[in-house]
Amino acid sequence: MIFSGARPGIPKTTGCGLTASYAWILPAGHIAQRIRHRKPTAVINGIRVYRRPSGPNSVLYLVPELGVRVGAHGPLRMRVLATLNRSPLSVVLGKGKASPVPAGWARHQFGGVRFAAPRTWHRHSHTQWATCGTGVVPGSLVLIDAVKPPLALPCPFPLPDAAALAAQPGLTAVTGEFAARSVGEHFTRCQLRHRARICLAAVTGRGGFLSGVLIFSVARPHHHPAAFFLLGLSGSGARARTIFDSMTLR
Repeated sequence: MIFSGARPGIPKTTGCGLTASYAWILPAGHIAQRIRHRKPTAVINGIRVYRRPSGPNSVLYLVPELGVRVGAHGPLRMRVLATLNRSPLSVVLGKGKASPVPAGWARHQFGGVRFAAPRTWHRHSHTQWATCGTGVVPGSLVLIDAVKPPLALPCPFPLPDAAALAAQPGLTAVTGEFAARSVGEHFTRCQLRHRARICLAAVTGRGGFLSGVLIFSVARPHHHPAAFFLLGLSGSGARARTIFDSMTLR
């Protein structure tokens, strides 16, 4: 079990209990400056962590670089905490030079936007939004020219486990008359990149299925969006960063 933004615990009324191993992550709150001058307890994937008091069979780390506290309990606690790393979202939105497009990738033009994606991804074309879940098809580039209203599908309720929430690689692009209605998101945080205005969906960084997908729009300055994109945030985020950096207007 993984608890994000909440302390580990399950209401007794559910009739369920905690598993033998579980982990949690919480905002660190105020972090004293002096902690950064101390020798870290460990360095995990290049990130310094400082051990804090915890209960029996548990480990709790303060992670100033990420502004969080992470903990784990049970026989798998050290194996779980050894996976600590920066989120793919922070990699995609991080500052620095644009990532170069690998020679083996394919370049595409859709909805007035140019971008690159792995050549090995399967390409699908549709004229109507009819996607449940995250909107991303694993290992695929989905191009939707939404000339029809979105199709309302009875989506099955997702299983509440980590496997169901795991991020998948993929990219979905939506343009056309019903594109905005199909994606159905509000876009707030905007930035200019390569003479294009890229705006992030208000759900960026939230939990659940949406934590594994970056949703954004691309438009010319002072124009309505030319296209909307749903980008899978799998792995380290390096591949997603390359795709995001490749977005330009045609």
